[in-house]
Order: sequence, then C-alpha cells, then structure tokens
Amino acid sequence: MRIRTITCHDVCNYGASLQAYALMRHLQGLGNEVEIIDYLPDYKPPRHSLATFYNSGRAAAVAKIAPWLKRPMAFWQNRHELKFQKRRRAFEAFKAERLITTGAEYHNNKELEKGMKADKDMEADLYIAGSDQIWNPFYGNGRDPAYYCAFVDDPRRCISYAASFGKSNITGDDKLFAQQQLANFRAISVRETTGVKIARSMGFDAVQVVDPVFLLSRDEWGEVAKEPKINGYVLVYDFLHNDPRIEELARHLARKEHLKIVSVNDGGKLGYADMNINDAGPAEFLGYVRGASYVLASSFHAAAFSTIFKRDFYIFPLVGHDNSSRMTDFLNSAGLGSRFITQKTATELEGIDFGRVDKLLGEQVEASKQWLEKQLENN
Repeated sequence: MRIRTITCHDVCNYGASLQAYALMRHLQGLGNEVEIIDYLPDYKPPRHSLATFYNSGRAAAVAKIAPWLKRPMAFWQNRHELKFQKRRRAFEAFKAERLITTGAEYHNNKELEKGMKADKDMEADLYIAGSDQIWNPFYGNGRDPAYYCAFVDDPRRCISYAASFGKSNITGDDKLFAQQQLANFRAISVRETTGVKIARSMGFDAVQVVDPVFLLSRDEWGEVAKEPKINGYVLVYDFLHNDPRIEELARHLARKEHLKIVSVNDGGKLGYADMNINDAGPAEFLGYVRGASYVLASSFHAAAFSTIFKRDFYIFPLVGHDNSSRMTDFLNSAGLGSRFITQKTATELEGIDFGRVDKLLGEQVEASKQWLEKQLENN
C-alpha cells in the first residue's frame, strides 16, 4: 500500500523527529511504501533560526533593557545562529539518513492541494495525520487544516494515528475549528485519554493508541542510538531551563551515586551541569538516554525513551504551561504515575519495576498495532 504521513517532523525537536521516524518505520515493516509529506509551514521557522531568536523572549528582553542595542541586534542574532549550526546539522543529517520524505516541500494547505493534483509523490492509498502535538491550538499547527488532512478530498483515505491536542481541554473558536476539521477523517486515534474525551465532546469517536515510538522495539531503537563518550551520569533535559526541582534532585543523585550531571539542551548552559550538550541530534539524544543512570526531564518523549531503555527517571511539568496531560496520561497508563513530580521539593523514589511496566505497555502496544493494521485492511 502507498501511504503518506503528515506530522511535525522537521522542527529541530527530538520527540518530533523520532515519532515521525517510528511511524514511518513501523508502516514500512508491514510491507507498505511510506513517505512523510515534507510539510514546512511558513509560520514555523526552523528552530534556532534568526527569525525564531528575533521573536523570542530573550531578544525582546535585551531590547527592552538596553534599547541602544537594537541596531547591533543582528550581531547577537548571528552569534546565536552560529552557536546552533552543529545542532541543526545533526537534525538535518538524521532527516537525510532516516526520514523518507516527498520530493517537494510544501508550506501551506493551498500548496498541498495543488500538489495533490500535480505531484505524483503526493498520490497515496492512505493519508495519516501522525502523532505529537499536531492539533495543539497553542501552536500554529493546531489551527492549520493541513494537519487535519484537509488537502485530501476523500475522507475515506484519511486517518489519524496518536494525534495529540496537547491540552486537557479546548474551547471557543479552537474547538469549533477542530470540530470542523475532524470530519476529514474516517477513523481517529489519539495519544491521550484526554484526547478521546475532547474528540467525543465534538461528536467524534476516537480510540486511544500509544505514541509511535512504542511501535518499535528496544533493539530497533538501539540500532538508531549513538553511544555517548561519557559514562556514569544523571541526564537532565530541562526543556525551559527553569525548574529548581530538577536541579535539586540532579545534585542529590549525582552526589549520592558519584555521578556527573549531563544536560542536553538547546540554549544556554545549565550552571550546575558538569557537561552541557548543545549539538545533539535525535540519534545522540537516544544514546544519552540509553546510557544514563537517571533521567530528569520535562519532556514526554524523554519519559517514553527512558521507559523503552529501562532507565530510572523523573518527569516534571513544564513551568508555566498547561500541557501536562500528555505526560500524566502516559505515565498513569504504564503504572508510572509516581514518576511525575509536582511537589515543590523532589525526593528520590524507589526503583521502577520494569517487568510490570512492560506488561502494561505491551498490552497497549499490541492493541495499537492491531487498530492500525485493521485500518490498513479496511482501506
């Protein structure tokens, strides 16, 4: 079968790249010809681009504190750009090596509609709106009809797999938009139980399935991971670099176990880390998770891969953001609810019973695979 997927696959984000790869790879393993639609919307510049920095809080803060720096702002932007060239190249290398994309790039839904008529690469028996927060209205993609397969004129050829609203509830115009767009699918699956409730509140049946990264085995991910050049460390992935609970627990575990603290990040240095990694791509990220003694993060996919590689981990909500449902839903379903830390002070917990976790997750993974295969058979 010829399948085309659409998802956030090229935004310099570990989870986005790896979930896109996982769904593609699993579908290929079932004997399908699969390509990811190379959709790069205009509203989403590449992470770490000059446009991203110029519109960031850091740039605004600098201009506000020192207005006289407005003129030489380009200098600071260029420094920012140069700092992340290696990181961006690592993501570009992963895309080139691992992701099979359509020959043409598309930048908005109208271009996709034209591509359906003129580009043979876009022809498919089935279109799948993929995983991650593609329907989160907080971001532009949540209000983009392309991520609801609006460019396909036949809903019978469209399904979603593990799509996420990224929130526990949506209201107002965002809800009205999503309600109109969900009619583009003949079958809907979402990643969280909260997503099932949101879809049903709009009159659509939805099934909860696992994130695509769980469709591949631990060994398959091991083949992708690049081994780090350090041993004995606590891995910190503090997405916003602003959670004192992560610092406190990282210091405690490092002191107790005589470990280094390694931070994988995309911005400035974490002052308490022994090593700051700013240039890791998706394969390197997997390697750092697999090799860690502990993982402390504010990331859904850090939790997912810690579970896959059986690493002891602690997950924290993003400070100031209302998008924890994606993490709590997964952790609770795997019997790992205690690993989600909301207290002001994070305390060390007993080790994880991964035998029990494997059993709980294994049942969900199998059900998700069966649901997806049934949709392929019904196409």
